[in-house]
Amino acid sequence: MLYVIGQIVKSQGLKGEVKVKVETDFPETFKTRTKLYLGKDESSVKSIVIITARVHEGFAYLLLEGVSDRTASDKLKNYFLFTDDQSLVPMTGDKAYIHDLIGLAVFDASGAGLGTLTDVLQLPAGDVYEITTHGNARKVLIPAIDEFIAETNLTAKKIVVVRFREFLDDDAIAESPDENL
Repeated sequence: MLYVIGQIVKSQGLKGEVKVKVETDFPETFKTRTKLYLGKDESSVKSIVIITARVHEGFAYLLLEGVSDRTASDKLKNYFLFTDDQSLVPMTGDKAYIHDLIGLAVFDASGAGLGTLTDVLQLPAGDVYEITTHGNARKVLIPAIDEFIAETNLTAKKIVVVRFREFLDDDAIAESPDENL
């Protein structure tokens, strides 16, 4: 599986260097990578060798094999850069990749099943989990902070949330046959 880690936004200079909008929490890894995948989407990727890389003010600047002038680099604008599973930076502690969280079962503190985590919204104030409830398939948004998320267990493929009911509107609570919703 491939994961987007950047998008080429423009050419940089005359020698084929590209400016990359970094879409990873680990921009420094661009400097140590020797190979990435390049394409308009995941289905059209090709492997590409990185000749040089530098990171400056939140952007990566790459010189790619076979891209030796501005004309060639201009053609790559809006292309995405991907990495594969084996090249992802290992997560430590309480960190996880979004793709590892999507699909986790969601439970309340008493162990009752509430739904499935279907998306993680990355907002300026912090991440928000989108949970699709069982039964009525309502989408509920919960801040991904300790006050609301008691446990995230990737091995058991579950998340335990507290204070779930306050995120449901009054109509959803009245319609729900399940006391836990």
